[in-house]
This record gives sequence, C-alpha cells and structure tokens, in this order.
Amino acid sequence: MINHSFDDTIIRAYDIRGVYDKTLKDKDAQVIGNLFGLTVGNGKTVNVGYDGRISSLNLKNNLIDGLLESGVNVNEIGLCPTPLMYFSCFHTDSEGGIMVTGSHNPKDHNGFKFVLNNLPFYGEQLKKMCLTGNNYSIINEKGKKEIFDFKDEYIKKLKKFLKQKKKINIVWDAGNGSAGEIMRKISE
Repeated sequence: MINHSFDDTIIRAYDIRGVYDKTLKDKDAQVIGNLFGLTVGNGKTVNVGYDGRISSLNLKNNLIDGLLESGVNVNEIGLCPTPLMYFSCFHTDSEGGIMVTGSHNPKDHNGFKFVLNNLPFYGEQLKKMCLTGNNYSIINEKGKKEIFDFKDEYIKKLKKFLKQKKKINIVWDAGNGSAGEIMRKISE
C-alpha cells in the first residue's frame, strides 16, 4: 500500500497547480501518474506533453514514471503548447492526456491539466482521484513509453484553418512559451 498526501492548496477546480518544490514536489508528480494511471486503466495509453518551464522536465519525468508503474503506456509528446497535447489525444488511440504546465502563472509555479476519453478531467473527478492517494496500491506490470512528435501534423492542421487569400504581416511573441517553434513553422 502507498500512502501519500498532497498539499491542500494544489488540488484546484480545473487542474493541479502549485509552487514547484514547495507545495508541488516531484513525488507528487509520480503519485499523480500512479493515480491517473489507475483511473485510466492497465494497458491503456496516456499522452504527456510539457511546457518550457525549468521545473517541467523533472515533473514530466516523475509523472511518466508514475504512469508506467501503474501499467499504463505513455506517448511522450514532448515540449509543446497545451493545445497540441489536446490535439494529440484526438489523433491517437490514447484514453487520456496530461499536460505539465504552469499556464499563465509565475515562473516558479507549475502543474497538470488532464484529459480523459477526449474530455476535460477536472472538478469532483480530479478531487476524488487525488483523495485515492491517501491509500492505494499499484500492480507490478510496467507500461511502455514511446516518443511521438505531432508538431508537423498539428502545424498542417493549423495552416489549413489559417489559409489567407492575400499576404499579411504577422508579429509573433511566444513570451518564452512552448509555442515559439509552432509559430515559426506556421509563418514559413
């Protein structure tokens, strides 16, 4: 049996968010992976993306470890904007998705946004999942991880929707976000 309790402030209405290494720790990410994996189900697949924050890589690695420990397979989408992770869920056979992102919050904050069966996973579902962390067990069957790059497919889809009849000038400012590469490729 595994017992884990989260800081009371990180379980929010729509996501899990906290100050990295203060209220949101690497162990939390691993346990979140375990719990979401148990929610999704053994042998199922979860897509994982992450933003460009310094803490995102550690949180992503621990999250994936937790998912794999729970018997879930992982498609690692890589560094990407949140909409690309959502896009990947609709274009694979995955049952879920998790984005490691601090969103619009200060740089020392980070967190997780969830998708289950192509629908947002939040509210009471999220709170119930996190309460399970107080006492749970995982199976001894480890999932598999694959690396998936959906950037080109995502860009192709965006370009299809952004067709212009005349040439326009665009100024992009990614604001240190993970969308910079996507914006550059759309502009080409």
